[in-house]
Amino acid sequence: MLLSTLLTAAAVFSACGNDPAPSVTPSSGEVTAIPTETSSEEATLPEPAPSFTAVDLSGNEVTDAIFSGHKLTMVNIWGTFCGPCIREMPELGKLSAEYADKGVQIIGIICDSADYAYHPVDSVLTSAQSIIMQTGANYRHLVLSESLSARFMQGVTAVPTTFFVDETGETIGEAVIGSRSYEQWKAVFEKLLSEAE
Repeated sequence: MLLSTLLTAAAVFSACGNDPAPSVTPSSGEVTAIPTETSSEEATLPEPAPSFTAVDLSGNEVTDAIFSGHKLTMVNIWGTFCGPCIREMPELGKLSAEYADKGVQIIGIICDSADYAYHPVDSVLTSAQSIIMQTGANYRHLVLSESLSARFMQGVTAVPTTFFVDETGETIGEAVIGSRSYEQWKAVFEKLLSEAE
């Protein structure tokens, strides 16, 4: 069942296109390809801030207004099938707590959380909740919706893929493909925060 769901989700993702982006950070961390016929380590930066509606794992509605009031939002796309994603989640949990009072938030998007018609997959959501609890990644995680996919999944063929967004919802910096250490992510946070001042 899970394999079927992943393959179905992969079909949705590959339908979004695999156009290469000129400003993508080469991967120096571990990545897991989203199962597709082709895979690359390039991701297209999301277009400027189309609105979206989704729900978090608690069933609360979330819109693009989530970025307001935060200098910087890290959007981390991960999957329950992805070892590198899960291994970096404790680091992201620490960073979320450490940077909360500096105007930074982290949001996770669970790429395998919905089927091809964007219906939530209960078994994946249960697995995601378990992973979050075990890793201490206690920031907000969103269930994939059609509008959320249109906003962030364009050209994403591997996870983790991470984007940064300012408080207006505009994407800043470069897409980062692959997992990173606490120190590496902290350096990225500091650089982006200093540029925002």
